[in-house]
Amino acid sequence: MIPRRYQPGDIDSIERIFRSNVGHWFAANEWDDLQRELENFRIQGDEPNKHGWRMLFFVFEKNQEVIALGGYTFRGELCELSWGMVLADYHKTGLGKFVLQHRLAHIQENHPEIQSIVIQTSPAAEGFFAKFGFEVRLRQEMYWGGQIDLVGMELSFDGTSRYQHPDLW
Repeated sequence: MIPRRYQPGDIDSIERIFRSNVGHWFAANEWDDLQRELENFRIQGDEPNKHGWRMLFFVFEKNQEVIALGGYTFRGELCELSWGMVLADYHKTGLGKFVLQHRLAHIQENHPEIQSIVIQTSPAAEGFFAKFGFEVRLRQEMYWGGQIDLVGMELSFDGTSRYQHPDLW
């Protein structure tokens, strides 16, 4: 598995991955949000946005095919994981674990100031993140596209919660 930074030419592969996960993991109308975030990353690059947040997206290739992606945004002591997903054909193969571990290692190696990592996810992924030490901070019904519940989780390295509702980001 080869991780690399997202490039605009990856968008068709990312859409294929996203569409393979609609229903159980994502609401179909979230595609517009993902596209907007990837476009912001393309424009922003390594520079912080007007609120001071920086972002980074990775894609993961196997045999020169993009089969997974995952990103994160960060500012100061706080980091949020975003858009982690694996092509449905590769579910239950350990690839999701690899994507998460790659992002966590990258954060810890490159941003030692980060003390808290949050994820806004769904009930379907709650158990997965709990295995890595993430704790539930918030539940909200029918949040994602009006179809899927929100589960806000946090992994704190110093025991202090910095979790914020996603509408406050």
